[in-house]
Amino acid sequence: MVRADWPAGTTFSDEPTAPGSQKNPEMVVSTPSARLGIEVKAPALLDHEAKRSTRPLQAGGRIHSPEKLVEMAGGKDKLTLPRDNPVKDFLVSADEKFAAFRQNDPDFYGVLAIVWDDFIYEPVTSLTHKSSGLLTPNSFWTDGHGQPVRFPNVDAVLLVSHLQFLKRSLGEDGGSNPFVIGGLTFKWDLDPARPVALLHTPHGRSLPPALAEPLNVRALEDLWGAEYHAPDTVQWITTLKPDE
Repeated sequence: MVRADWPAGTTFSDEPTAPGSQKNPEMVVSTPSARLGIEVKAPALLDHEAKRSTRPLQAGGRIHSPEKLVEMAGGKDKLTLPRDNPVKDFLVSADEKFAAFRQNDPDFYGVLAIVWDDFIYEPVTSLTHKSSGLLTPNSFWTDGHGQPVRFPNVDAVLLVSHLQFLKRSLGEDGGSNPFVIGGLTFKWDLDPARPVALLHTPHGRSLPPALAEPLNVRALEDLWGAEYHAPDTVQWITTLKPDE
């Protein structure tokens, strides 16, 4: 964020708080015309990754009941459920952290950055799947009246697949891996094939170009790769190496 091409006079605040609140996002970028709050979240994926790597069926959105999914998979031990509850928690937390800033500053915009691994379709599905996505009218997260919960203080979500680089760098082969810890690992636009996706929320406000352009992101709807779309289910098949 600090290295982005911001206009002259831009300043940065590390974990600031707004009047009347003790909740603090990671950073607020203050440009001459507006303020941008950034909250960064990353899930615990080790257990999920282990299941995903060995089980043949993975659920996307909550289009089917758990019982139906188990039937489709051929057993509970062959099914990987979505990791959508952490995404819900991320939205709830970011919305709460940004609320006081928005109340005190009409030119404040809140952005949630979700850092995932290479399977970026998982948070995409959690947010946008038409049957259960958290940012859709059919969200699985509802209030006491059965209405989808809104997050009006979160104006946009950034979907970042950088955990993949961290895992590679910290692994046993990190020394021979091009993503060396402390070097390119933390470069924002490290892999052109995995651009950071920008998703505006339906009940927030679109980021003005002066705030969006320095982020070096691409709109989610402009990304055509399958990993940037929300599947109903994913079926994994085992392939053999050429000499097997």
